[in-house]
Amino acid sequence: IDNEAFTINEGETILSFIRRYKEAGLVPTLCDAPNLEPFGSCRVCSVEVANQKEGPFKTLASCHTPVLEGQYIFTSSPAIKELRKKIQAKARYEKDDALTLQSDSKLKFLPD
Repeated sequence: IDNEAFTINEGETILSFIRRYKEAGLVPTLCDAPNLEPFGSCRVCSVEVANQKEGPFKTLASCHTPVLEGQYIFTSSPAIKELRKKIQAKARYEKDDALTLQSDSKLKFLPD
């Protein structure tokens, strides 16, 4: 994690691996809930993962991606921070838009 080696547990996700060794808030989440199976829909928990040091990386949702031996996981690169910022802004916009639509619908159906 961020160029520091740690022991992995078989079947563990990248997110749970990071939380086990680093502070819980290092990788933010939006759709992560204990009563739901992780499925990576919001992508707020995205991290960069490479299979070799200084190698090419992929951006992956950490909540449902298994951690594997030899991976290099980067949690806070400028690109990842910007991606999370954009995802969170989009989620806020969609939430506000949904609330507006819901409010409009309620207003249309109010009795005279």
